[in-house]
Amino acid sequence: MANHSPTVVLNGHGIYSKDHLLDSCNYSLVFPCKLNSVITNGQSNLILNSLHQGIGNLATLEQLPSTFLTNNTVVINTYSINMLERETRYTYDHGLKNAPDVENVQTLFNINNQRYAEQNNIAVDYSVADRNDWNVNGKQGSFKINYNINQIENDVIAVERAGGAGININMSNQNLVYMTPTAAHGHSMSVKLSDMLSDILPKVKISVLYTPPALANGQGTAVVAQGGVFIDDGGPLTLTPQDRLAYFFPAAAQNDVYHDVIIGDNANIIWDACRELDT
Repeated sequence: MANHSPTVVLNGHGIYSKDHLLDSCNYSLVFPCKLNSVITNGQSNLILNSLHQGIGNLATLEQLPSTFLTNNTVVINTYSINMLERETRYTYDHGLKNAPDVENVQTLFNINNQRYAEQNNIAVDYSVADRNDWNVNGKQGSFKINYNINQIENDVIAVERAGGAGININMSNQNLVYMTPTAAHGHSMSVKLSDMLSDILPKVKISVLYTPPALANGQGTAVVAQGGVFIDDGGPLTLTPQDRLAYFFPAAAQNDVYHDVIIGDNANIIWDACRELDT
């Protein structure tokens, strides 16, 4: 799916477990603090503001002595795996759940709602076996997501001008996505980092409509659907691309083209987690 795409992990509610080592595979995981350390709300806000100003600030974050890195380019000694090393191929698997009554913490949407859109609950098909426990007792487990509208539109236009690429279009390495779990009031929803990387992120899709140059004054245009974000599990409630076009863009012209933008390739991801040991 990804190609060393940085995944920045912020401090929040959750755990990590020594029982399961996670191979970072194609991701570069960036933990802004060491194991058992804490990131304050102020530090979280500062990191988000810094990354919002430019993806290049990821390099600065990775260079800080307090940052813990893991990716598959690290040469390891098979006889000794030290999880406290600043850079390693492996990390403990992390659990992540929604935190109640969070105050004074920003999202990318709070920082700039002209560039970023926010969906408080990604659409989920709870009838799918891997998702039905997200809704036990009506807890409506899902994710809040922030995504760069302008960059997604630019990605779609660039692919279309290059000849098109079917329904799915990968986000480019200029994209920044923020995700955190959500649940109904009084409930919590938990997900593991390993599942997030292998089973959730690859299935998140954002609905986009592309209007060809012939219909857009000689310049192709792309529009991101507000509310058109879902986890495509292929279950009975999954709509076909034609149905999604009609649902999300009822005013689309005959020659408009529907795309699903996916968090693949090199997109940069921020998600909330913690560095607390599961004892």
